[in-house]
Amino acid sequence: MPKNQESAGEGPANPKAVCFKCERELEVAGNAEGITAWDMPHCGVSFWGGDNYGSQVYDSMCDGIRVNLVVCDDCLAANRAMYREVRTEVHEAGRLGQKSAGNPNLF
Repeated sequence: MPKNQESAGEGPANPKAVCFKCERELEVAGNAEGITAWDMPHCGVSFWGGDNYGSQVYDSMCDGIRVNLVVCDDCLAANRAMYREVRTEVHEAGRLGQKSAGNPNLF
């Protein structure tokens, strides 16, 4: 279990978002009200998951729990062989043409 998480469904034990790989604390990007580093990390990426069949830890179709983690840009750049990039269609001002599943107010 990640050091910053108590247990599934209870949210993080520490409200500060830390990189999943190196555990460096990430600050929030910008100053929009209600947005945290979990939603929009500065120099990092926020990921949401748990909507997939096959996980024996997170399956939101069964328990309604999704997992949110952040990874800093340094760890992403240093570990490119560990993930794949998927190109998406970009619309106005470089924003995706859909709302964020984690926070529908982001776009």
